[in-house]
Amino acid sequence: MESAWPLTGRGAEMRRIGQAVRGGGGAVLVGEVGAGKTRLVTAALDRAECDGMRTCRLVASPASRAVPLGVLDQIAGGVDGDPTQRMHRIFDWLARPGAPPAVVGIDDAHHLDEASAFVVQQIVARRVAPVLITLCTGSRTPNAITSLWADDHLWRVDVDPLSFDRTRTLLERVLQAPLEAGSARRLYRLTRGNVLYLRGLLEDEVACGRMAQYAGVWVWSGAPTFTPKLYDLIAAKMGRIPDEVADVVDLLAVGGPLPVAVLARIATARAVESAEESGLVTVDGSAHPTARLTHPLFGEVRRAHGSTLRMRRMSGAVARDLAARGRRDAHTVVRRAELMLASDDEASPGLLAVAARCAMHLGDFELADRMLAEVESRDATVDVLLPRIACLVALGHAEEAVDVCTRAEHSGGTESRQALVRTIHASILVWILARPDEAQRVLDDARDLCRRSGRIAEHHAVSAALCAVRGSPREAAAEAAEAMAAPRLARIHAQIATAAQVSALGSLGRGDEAVRVARSLGDSRPRTGEAAGLRCSLGVNVAIALRLAGDLAAVRGAAEEFFPGDAAQPQHGWRFAAKTALHGVIRLDDGRVADAVRLLREAVAQTAASGECTTMHRYCSMLLAEAQGRSGAAREGRATLQRINAARPAGFAWADSHVSVARAWVYAAEGVVTEAVAEARAAAARAADCGRIADQVFCLQAAVQFGDTTAVGELAAVAGRVHGPRAAAVLGHAAALAASDGDALLSVSATYEEFGDVLAAADAAAQAAAVFRAQGRRGSALTARSVADRVTAGRTGVDSPALRAMAMPYGLTARQREIAGLVAQGLSNREVADRLHLSVRTVEGHLYRACLAVDVDSRDGLAAVLGGAAE
Repeated sequence: MESAWPLTGRGAEMRRIGQAVRGGGGAVLVGEVGAGKTRLVTAALDRAECDGMRTCRLVASPASRAVPLGVLDQIAGGVDGDPTQRMHRIFDWLARPGAPPAVVGIDDAHHLDEASAFVVQQIVARRVAPVLITLCTGSRTPNAITSLWADDHLWRVDVDPLSFDRTRTLLERVLQAPLEAGSARRLYRLTRGNVLYLRGLLEDEVACGRMAQYAGVWVWSGAPTFTPKLYDLIAAKMGRIPDEVADVVDLLAVGGPLPVAVLARIATARAVESAEESGLVTVDGSAHPTARLTHPLFGEVRRAHGSTLRMRRMSGAVARDLAARGRRDAHTVVRRAELMLASDDEASPGLLAVAARCAMHLGDFELADRMLAEVESRDATVDVLLPRIACLVALGHAEEAVDVCTRAEHSGGTESRQALVRTIHASILVWILARPDEAQRVLDDARDLCRRSGRIAEHHAVSAALCAVRGSPREAAAEAAEAMAAPRLARIHAQIATAAQVSALGSLGRGDEAVRVARSLGDSRPRTGEAAGLRCSLGVNVAIALRLAGDLAAVRGAAEEFFPGDAAQPQHGWRFAAKTALHGVIRLDDGRVADAVRLLREAVAQTAASGECTTMHRYCSMLLAEAQGRSGAAREGRATLQRINAARPAGFAWADSHVSVARAWVYAAEGVVTEAVAEARAAAARAADCGRIADQVFCLQAAVQFGDTTAVGELAAVAGRVHGPRAAAVLGHAAALAASDGDALLSVSATYEEFGDVLAAADAAAQAAAVFRAQGRRGSALTARSVADRVTAGRTGVDSPALRAMAMPYGLTARQREIAGLVAQGLSNREVADRLHLSVRTVEGHLYRACLAVDVDSRDGLAAVLGGAAE
C-alpha cells in the first residue's frame, strides 16, 4: 500500500486552480474537513515551484488568531517591529524586484486574525501575488476574506467529497491492486468520499487484517474498528456536543434516520433544532421531515465509544416509540426487534422469530441469524431450525449450517422433520460444499426415513441434484420430474429439484424447457428468504443453460431476475459473487474481455473470502480462466487452472465441460493450438458419452474457433436436437471452415454477432480473411479483415488464434505459426518439440521454412516479425 496518497479525480479542480494562479489572482477552496482542500493547494504549490515560482505555505489555527499577523510573519521571516513595518516587509518580499514571482498558500484561512485577513485582502486586491486559500464549509470567516470571492477577486472552488467511482480509483491506486466492488461500496457508504476519513479507515482495516487480498483482489470483511487516531479525527469534526444535542445524535446513531416528530417526542424539539444548527444532523424538506446524521461515521463512532448503558437506554426509547405507533410493516418490525435486542427491554421470542423472517425477506441475513440464535437461546420450544439453516447458507457459513443439521439429526423430533433436515443437509453438501460422496451417504441413510414420513419426494429432489453434479443429466431430469410431480413438496426442495432439472435440461440441449421449468415456481424472487441461498444455484444453472443455447440476450435478464440488487444491504459474499460472475459472462461474450476479467477476478475473490462455497468458487474460477485465455493472459490463466485442479472435489463433474473449454483457451493463449483443439475435442467426446449434447456443441465450437476442420459430422448429428441459435451457427461454421468457404464464414460471423457471441463472430471473420488470402482474393480478404476489426473495435483485451493468424505474415502454415509463436515466447527447439510431441528435426524444418516465408535468417528475426505482427 502506498504511504503517500496520490491526487486522484481532481483534474477539473487542478485546472481551475492553475488558471487562477496564471491569472495573477488565486482561488479560495471551500469544503468540509477531509475533502482534500489542503492536498489540492499543496499540489498547486508544488507545480508552481516546478514552474520556477517562489512559494510560501502557511497554516492558520485557533492559536494563531491571538497573534496579529502571526501567520503572515513567516513570509518575511521576522516578527520584530510594529505591525506597519511587518506589513511592509511582507509586501517587499512578495514583490521583490528581479525575483521570481511568488505564490502564497494559506490553509484554514477562517482562523486568520483580523490584521492578517486585511493584509491578505490587500495582497489580492493589489495583485501583488496569487493567493490560494482553504476554508471549511460553514466556518466563521473574517469579512476581509469573505469579500475576496464575493467581490470576484478570487475564484471560488468548491471541493466536494469524491464520487464513488473516483473513490474506488483512488483506493486501487493506493492498494496497488483491484478492490472488490462490494468492499468499495461499503467504504464509500461509510466515508462518503471524504479522503481524510477514508485514509484513516483503510489504514486501520489493512493493519488489522480485515482488508485482505484474495486472488490478487482486495476484499474487506467484518465491521470497522475505530482506533484512537480515527476516533480523534471524527471527534474533532463533531466537536464538543452539548448534552441535549448528544441525545439527538445518539438516538439517530442507534435508530438510524427518524422522523423529526419522533425525535421531538423522545428528546425535545429544541434539541433537534440545536443538533441541526450544529451541523451534526440534517433534516430533509419533506412534508413529514426526517432527520439523519450528517455523516455515517458520526453514528459509528458514537456507537463504538459511547456508554453501553446510555446506548441501551436510547435503543429502548426508540423501540418503545415504534411500538406505540403500531406500524407492522416488515421494515418497522425488523427495526423494532433489532433495537430491543440492543436495549434493556425484553424482546419476546415470538417477536424475534417474526422479525427474523422479515429480515430474511428484506435480504438482511446477518441480522436474521442473530435474532434466530437469540430465540434458540431463550426458548427451545420455538422451532427456528429451518430458517436458521437457510440464513447460514445464504451467509456462506455452510459448514456451520451442516453442524446445525447434524445436531438437529441427533436431537430427535418427528420423522417428517428429521427427513426434511437430513435432505437439506445433503443438499448443502451437494450444491454449496461440492462434496457429493458425503451427500450420498447422508441421503442413503435418510431413504427409509423419507419413505416412512411421506417425504420421498424431497429425497428425489436431492437425488436429482446429486445426479446433476455427477454429470448424469438424464437421471437428474428424471429424479427432478418425479419430485416435482409429488402433490406435496417443501418449497426449499422444489428449489433444489428445479436447479437440478434446469442444469440437466440445459446440458441435454433443451434450454427453452430449462427456462420454463425455472419459472414454473412462479415468481423467482421468493416469498420468504429461506430459499435465497439455493436460488443462487438455480440462477447460475439458468444462465449456463441460456449460454449453452446461445440465448445470450436472456443471460442479462437472468442475472437481474435471480440476483436482484438491494442497495440497502451489504453487497458482498458468495451470493453477490454469483451475480458478479454472471455480469462477467455477459461482458465476455460481448467481447469486452478486459472488463470480464476484472469482474471475474472480483467474483473469485468474493468466493475465496467466503471460504465455504466450493461450487461457486469453482464456477467463478473456471469463467476467469476462460476470460484470461481469451485475453491472451496465458500465465494468469494457467495459475487459475492450477488452483481449480488443486481443489477439484472428488466425484464432482458439474460444469466440467466449461472447465475444459477454459483450459483449451489457456492452451491457445500459450500458442499451443494443437493442444487446445485436442482438449476441446476430448471434452466434447466426454459430453457426448453422457448425452450432454449442448456441452458437446459448446466444446466443439471452441475447437472450430481454433481452426479444427473435422467436427462437421459430430455437429450434424446433434445440432438439430439442441435448442437455440448456437448449434446451427457452429455447424455452419465448421462446414464453412472445412470447405474453405470464405463467404460462408462471413455469413456465420454475422449469425454469431446477431445472437451476441462477439468473440466467435470476430474469429469467423478472421478465418474468412485467412481463407480469402490463401485463395489470392486480396479484396475479399481486406473486407473480411475489416469485419473482424469492426466487431472487435472498442473492445479491449480480445485475443485468439484466429485473430493472431490474421495479423501474421502471408505464407505461414498453421503448424509453422504455432511453432514460430512458441519460439517467439522464448522456448528452445527442444522445448517446442517436447510441448508439441514432435522431433527436434521436425521443429527445425518448420522453422527453416517459416524463416524463408517471411524472409528472415534467424530465430530472433522470426520472433521480431511475429512480435510486430501481433502489435
